[in-house]
Amino acid sequence: MTNKKRKILGTATAVAALMTAHNASAQSMDYGSLEMLFGEPVTTSAIGVPQRATEVPVTMEIITADEIRRSAASDLSGVLKYRGGVEVWQHSLGSADVSVRGYNQGGTNRLLVLVNGRQVYLDHFGLVSWNSIPVELNEIRQIEIVKGPNTALFGFNAVGGVVNIVTYNPLLDDVDRASATGGTQANQQGSFVGSFKLNDKIGVRVSGGIADADHFDNAPAAELAGLVDHERRSLSVDSLIQLTDKSQLGVELTSSSLDTVDLLPTMRLTAMDYATQSGRVKLLSDTGIGRVEADLYTNILDLTIPSTGLQIDNQVTVAKLQNVFKIGSKHNMRLSAEYRHNAMDTSGGAGGEVSFDVFSLGGMWNWPINEKFSLTNAVRVDNLKLDREGGTLAAIPFTNSQYDADLLEVSVNSGLVWKPDDTNTIRLSYARGIGAPSLIDFGFQIVSGPVTLGGSPFIDSTVVTNYEAAWERPVTAINGKFRSAIFYQESEDVKGVAVNTVVSPAGVAVVADNIGDSELWGLELGFSGRINQHWNWRADYTFETIDDSLRNRNAAGAIVVAKEFEDTNPEHTVNAQIGYARDKWELDLFGSYVSSSDRLRNQAAPPVNFLEPVGDYITVSGRAAYKIDDQLTLALQGQDFITDEQRQNAAQKVERRVLLTLSADF
Repeated sequence: MTNKKRKILGTATAVAALMTAHNASAQSMDYGSLEMLFGEPVTTSAIGVPQRATEVPVTMEIITADEIRRSAASDLSGVLKYRGGVEVWQHSLGSADVSVRGYNQGGTNRLLVLVNGRQVYLDHFGLVSWNSIPVELNEIRQIEIVKGPNTALFGFNAVGGVVNIVTYNPLLDDVDRASATGGTQANQQGSFVGSFKLNDKIGVRVSGGIADADHFDNAPAAELAGLVDHERRSLSVDSLIQLTDKSQLGVELTSSSLDTVDLLPTMRLTAMDYATQSGRVKLLSDTGIGRVEADLYTNILDLTIPSTGLQIDNQVTVAKLQNVFKIGSKHNMRLSAEYRHNAMDTSGGAGGEVSFDVFSLGGMWNWPINEKFSLTNAVRVDNLKLDREGGTLAAIPFTNSQYDADLLEVSVNSGLVWKPDDTNTIRLSYARGIGAPSLIDFGFQIVSGPVTLGGSPFIDSTVVTNYEAAWERPVTAINGKFRSAIFYQESEDVKGVAVNTVVSPAGVAVVADNIGDSELWGLELGFSGRINQHWNWRADYTFETIDDSLRNRNAAGAIVVAKEFEDTNPEHTVNAQIGYARDKWELDLFGSYVSSSDRLRNQAAPPVNFLEPVGDYITVSGRAAYKIDDQLTLALQGQDFITDEQRQNAAQKVERRVLLTLSADF
């Protein structure tokens, strides 16, 4: 058989496999079989139909289940820590802020985080409490890191990037795992995942976790007394029912609770108590007009800040209807409509309710032009209607009638994938992403010491524009792959809390506002490979430089509690990993170098707001595992273990952790 015939046969097999997956509902896609067929991970998240990781129109990195298991991490943020273009700043044992491509700070809110398409970031401010996400590491099939603003393709809040967590399918995958962990900081963790097939048409997956540990004890004395130990509980039930040959019904219920120490958006370290619940129903059906998906879910957050007595009750309900279909043999289309109701009550503050309704329409067109070119365009229109009712604080300079406001925003994604030959892939993309104001940005009101903090009904969305060129190819000499990307990003109308000071007879109020613009230039380089059948390795380098044009200081020159990216973003990051597996042993070592920067902080004692230098640092983690038999594995994990404690942020030093985990597969 000639090489040309082999290529045609291979292409035909690939197309047939992807079309088979496309004809089944999205939940039934057999990720494992397709990954084995193509020799690389497969995703449906970008355009709604299966694609190989090298064919997606966005810059995406996929972390596989095997990589998660060998990551030396004990939580989600730890899994992301040693990945290029991802900044993980750990503020305490139980909390971290994660950003994609810069702009990280306390309460960062530029990242869309999904679990099987359901948002799990917290809607009151748009931030992510990673340990309150009710998912266990053992039930994750893959984590997709999408870089850059992708609002039109992925949805609300996808400003800096997207982290999409895909769990095992209750109908297709049989996953039964349990683990127990103990270690330093009085760490005690337990986790379980169980799969049940009630019959050949009903599958259920149940998972849960528990974790307790002492908090890091090196915070500033003024904050240390109010800190709490880490305590996490989670439970999730995910079921899938095959109604007919062409339709499926999914039902999901989750709950989590978390006591931890967080760095607030005001850059102050404090104890936090999170409680979340969610319910979801999803119907998927293959019809004569394509695959129709109807998705309805609600997320509930009860947040308490003990030091202030503040309690926030936030509920978001999302209803989405989507149709994925083909026109002719090449044109993949997706049409979607979405309704979102987001409401927040507060006690300990004004006691009012601020809410908004968002009506959204979106469309996507994917055109594989020929074997060399593929073009994807997407557009989304969001119409946000704001409302506020109930009590107001006297110092706040707005009445409830002023919250009767509308925002109309348009987001765009466009990506061209070019394969000039059998090895090279070049990706050119343009994106216009929207960071809509949060409920706290809009209408939060609370007395904080001598001033009143509040949102503003006149704050505008942040618009993020991104231009990018990416290139990747296999490298035979290292039995691996090379990846690269260069990008320019501009953020207009950056939002800041506690920016504008308003003095009135009723007191002093500090309210949210847009504070200016910011630009980012970046470069990412990455290599990965294998050395015979036992060794694997990867290394990456990220360069990011930010130029701010922000109003972040008052008339006296003091820093206001707003944003400070130019000085706080490290310019250089290097990550490396090497792994070895043979017989019953697995050994993995991870390292990272982060260049020096300043970090914005706020505290009770003067100076209230300041920039604290954080020098460059190297952090190392590792895992050594021994497979006792076909079911039991014993693993020793070390996290940040080269020093007893290390300054990685402006809040607390990160302490060395050593954990011993016994896991079992049933």
